[in-house]
Formats: sequence, C-alpha cells, structure tokens
Amino acid sequence: MRKIALVPRIYIRLEAFLGNRKVVLVQSHSKEKIWAKLKHAVAEKYYLKVTYAPSIYNDGYYTNKKALLFPFRCFTNPSEIQFLCDYNSIGIKGEK
Repeated sequence: MRKIALVPRIYIRLEAFLGNRKVVLVQSHSKEKIWAKLKHAVAEKYYLKVTYAPSIYNDGYYTNKKALLFPFRCFTNPSEIQFLCDYNSIGIKGEK
C-alpha cells in the first residue's frame, strides 16, 4: 500500500565545511537521509537550506551541530510546512 503524504514535499540541502573546503553535500526530500549524513559529518561550519516552493525557503549558516539541530527541526516540522503553504496560498497540496 502506498503511503499518503500529509504535507507538501520539501527539498533539503545540507553542506558541511572544514576550513574553506566543502566536505559534505547532501540533497534530498528525506529528513532521515540528511540526518544520517549529519550524524557522521565533522565540520567547522554548516549550511542548511529547506525549500518549500521555488521562491520560498529558509536557510542559514551554523557553527556546530547543536546550533543546526533546532533550525533543522523547525524548518522541517510538518505543521509549520502546512501552515506556511496555506498562509502564502502557493497552491501546493499533499500527494494522494
């Protein structure tokens, strides 16, 4: 049986930097894939971008994993995503 998505699909991009060199780049729709890479990444700085629609996104640079964890959870919270989509009337509906 196919799983029904209750919220619109988002796109997550995570980059990890060690000095000026990019050591990890992960792009996915799945929070679990991003989290799996993040657990093992060793870096000085992280960049997180969560895209909800072509011109609607949240992003930021973070200095450590602890600082990254809170925005990661907030940006990918299903109720916040649904609210954002409804509030902005961008017309994105969950998959059925």
